[in-house]
Order: sequence, then C-alpha cells, then structure tokens
Amino acid sequence: MRAVEIAAPGRLAPVERPLPEPTGTEVRVDVGYCGICGTDLHMRDSLPQGAVLGHELAGTVAAVGPDVDGWSVGDRAAVLIYRNCGECRYCRAGEENHCLVSGQHSKVIGVDLQGGYAEAVVADQALLYPLPDDLPLEHAALAEPVSIGVRAARTVDVPFDDPVLVIGAGPIGLLAAYALRARGYQRLWIVERNPGRAAAAERLGFHTLPSDDLAGELQRRGIEAPGAIVECAAAPAAAKAAVGLLRRQGRLVLVGLPDGDVSFDAQTLVINEIQVRGAAGTSHQDFRTAIDLLASGAVPAADLITAVADLDDADTMFGELLDPATEHVKVLLRP
Repeated sequence: MRAVEIAAPGRLAPVERPLPEPTGTEVRVDVGYCGICGTDLHMRDSLPQGAVLGHELAGTVAAVGPDVDGWSVGDRAAVLIYRNCGECRYCRAGEENHCLVSGQHSKVIGVDLQGGYAEAVVADQALLYPLPDDLPLEHAALAEPVSIGVRAARTVDVPFDDPVLVIGAGPIGLLAAYALRARGYQRLWIVERNPGRAAAAERLGFHTLPSDDLAGELQRRGIEAPGAIVECAAAPAAAKAAVGLLRRQGRLVLVGLPDGDVSFDAQTLVINEIQVRGAAGTSHQDFRTAIDLLASGAVPAADLITAVADLDDADTMFGELLDPATEHVKVLLRP
C-alpha cells in the first residue's frame, strides 16, 4: 500500500508498505481522508525516520479480525487514536482521556503506531465510531479535532449569557468556537492578531477582536469582563494576560500547549477566585458529540476544509501550512 513516512527530520516522502492485516479484535480501515494537524507539523521534526503520521481520519472497514463483533466490511467509521482500559476511576466516570492505564501504556495512532497518512490503518474495534449515512467521509475526518473543541467547550462551564473569548483563530480555536456556540454560548468573540485569520473567522460568522490592547478594546465595545477565556494559541503571554481580563470567579481554559513556563499573578488569581483549567484530549462522549455536530451541520465542515490533496503531496502541504501567510484552515490528505 502507499504511505507517506518521515524520511528525515522535517521531510516526508511517499513509500510502499505491506498491507496490514488485522488480528484479534482489530479492524483494517481503508483511509478515505486524513487531516493534517498542527501537532503533525511539529512531529515531522521530532519523530524517528520511518514514522507514519496522521491521527484525524475516517474511512471504510476493509477487513476484520476473527474476534471482531459488530463491524462488517463496508461499514464507515471515524477512528479515535488511543485505547482506554474501561475500568479505572476515570474511565468509569466517562473521562477516558485521563485513563490511568492508557496514559502510561497506550500506543497512539499516528505517533507510536502507523497513522492515517496511508491507504489503510489497523485499529482495535473499540476505537471505531459508526457514521451517519449522510455524513461524508471527507467531513467525518474532522471528528477528532472537533472533539478537542467539544472538550474545551465543556470545560468552560460558565453561565450561557457570559461573554466568552477564544484566543486564536487556528483550526482548534475555530472548532472550539463552533462547539461553544452549539453548547449555547452566543456572546462569543475570537481574538486573533493575524489579519488574514481574523478575516477568515469573520467570513465563518464569528465576531473577532484584535489582540493588541485587548482590555481597551473590550471597554471601547462595551463588552463586560468575560466569564471565560479559552486559550487555543499556545501563547504564554496571552494566557498570562487573560487572568487580568476575566470577571471575578471567571475561568481560563488552556487548550494550546505553550513551550516553557507560564506565570500568573497569584494575587489576582486568589482575590478574584479565578479558575485555571486544562482541556486535554477527548473522551468517548466528546467524540460522539463531535460526529453529531458534523452530521447536523453545527460544525460546517465544507466551510473549514480549504484543500484536499493527494497523499503524495503531503510534504508540499506541510510547507503551505507552515507559511505564516497561509489562508488554509483545514487541509485533508486523500490516499
């Protein structure tokens, strides 16, 4: 089968690989589409030679292992990227992204295991999610990143009439904004310093704010202190400044993973009872919700997918996405 692997740090190249065969409860999925994630852009430089990236994928079941129950050849599915034990306290509570077993030992598709930049992948049946008949595979490939936005929106948990800011109009910021809107938050603004990305967010129907002098901008527009700020840009300075913008008992949700330390004004945190929360990964319920949002059109995948490229063009598309002037939102690879 065709695949694209890391040929050298910072370079992808097409290769031929044996077609993987499922065993036990595994299923082989013919990949329909696989999205390029911002994490992939970084892992191209850090994972070993021969690694096959890709963890945002949807496809069609092509073969099943002897112990598979409930999946048949021809079924369509979106694929989660890691297993959980189902038995620890977090799994029992529906917070599988904090599984005490998988957090230590799980192999992740597109990181430890062969990913979706290939014609086929093998995954355990527990990682497959059925798709509605009217949801195209192209749109279903966004299920994993949408689920990250769903997780962020669920973590916000402030009154629905509170103003909410999302920092960063990249794919995750936009998807978090859609998930917040679907959850019931209508007083919603995206903060973005890049004029091109801000314009793209406005074309998608969101109000935007410039990041320069954000406190002054809120005051000029008559927007009271936000109840929550969702930081999706992995910008330490933005996270630090957000604490001073929140209303009393407001919540800062960190989705992006900044390099290095982030410092906060402890007096402001304590006196204003500010909560700082992380939003990491996705649970099974988050993933199911993501598929529902895509199927209903609450997340308009067609408006977010700005390019569909052949698998062999992966390295070229990485270059376009790394260009600071890029106008891409979401790019998919098609084997």
